[in-house]
Amino acid sequence: MTMASLRLATADDADTIAHLCRELLAFYGIPPPYSRWAMAEAIKEQGLKDGRLEVLLAERDGVAVGLLVFFQIYSAALCQDSFFIQDLYVSERWRGEGIGRQMMEYLGFLAEQRGVGQIDWTADPWNDRSRRFYDSLGPHQRADKVFYRIAGPNLRHFIRKAQ
Repeated sequence: MTMASLRLATADDADTIAHLCRELLAFYGIPPPYSRWAMAEAIKEQGLKDGRLEVLLAERDGVAVGLLVFFQIYSAALCQDSFFIQDLYVSERWRGEGIGRQMMEYLGFLAEQRGVGQIDWTADPWNDRSRRFYDSLGPHQRADKVFYRIAGPNLRHFIRKAQ
């Protein structure tokens, strides 16, 4: 098992985050919405500004090989903070080396330090490898919840209908 150096990203890491996000988009077969430079600027100015999101970076020999993007949110119904993982990505060359597990464990320790009571995330039903990985962590899969998203043209249509 390969141990990675883990740390929370700063605004100075925006280009590195953009690079890994472009790899993630390529994995899904999605063309990047902007150039790497424009993505880095958006991440720095919109994402990392004021703690809107946090990014855990995994590095090997000074090179970023993975990221875990998460938010700390407050659940009014449960009266506790939660982490929601937006993305967990490890570069293809480093998959199977324990880096994803290492990042999840780090997030668990961070949750304990911050008094966060739960960690939530989603997985694509077709991605058997990621689902096996998540199952190995021992979470309780919520079959009673359905993930919804309204985005792009559907969001614009929804807004126009509501006006």
